[in-house]
Amino acid sequence: PLTALKLQAEQALRSESLPAMRASVIEFQQSAQRTVRLANQLLLLSRAEPEAQTDANHDLIDLKMLAFETSREWVFRALSKGFDLGFDEASEPAFVMVDAALVREAINNLLDNALNYCTAGARVNVSVFVHAGSGCIAVDDSGPGIEPADRDRITQRFQRGHSVEAEGSGLGLAIVREIAKVHSGRLVVQSSALGGARFELHFPLHSD
Repeated sequence: PLTALKLQAEQALRSESLPAMRASVIEFQQSAQRTVRLANQLLLLSRAEPEAQTDANHDLIDLKMLAFETSREWVFRALSKGFDLGFDEASEPAFVMVDAALVREAINNLLDNALNYCTAGARVNVSVFVHAGSGCIAVDDSGPGIEPADRDRITQRFQRGHSVEAEGSGLGLAIVREIAKVHSGRLVVQSSALGGARFELHFPLHSD
């Protein structure tokens, strides 16, 4: 990314007209935004490493409240892009000991993934439920879905689906998986009843 920024800056300097320079500067700005996003993702990934975790970062939280509050922050963006973003009212309270900031970022990455890779008019639904001793956050969408052969690969660092056309670093789902693992949980990717993909984050329930 830094090499691309350097080349675009040089191209802007070589521009012989104001319109050409403006176009180069716009490209430079867009590349700078992508680089900032990549740097933030790498920092988040390092924070999700096991050696960066301490009990002091973990608090008892209700996944239902955290998922609802985080999803609410995405409503304006979803509406502006023509998405139907909803939160399942039948969601269950699920109390877990986690780093709330990291889990919030995991939800953000799943919602960002859905809004980036689905087309306008798609439905995105967030829900929370309890299953087999785990509190689970699920993000469903009505997009194109993910082929079974791709489901493990796309959670690896710098990997993306073969049919993906939207821009991205290939780190979003890897970060979600690492956040789940560092809390002794897991990320599950499967088909959604909405017709697209379903991402489930499982965390061990807190026991008194």
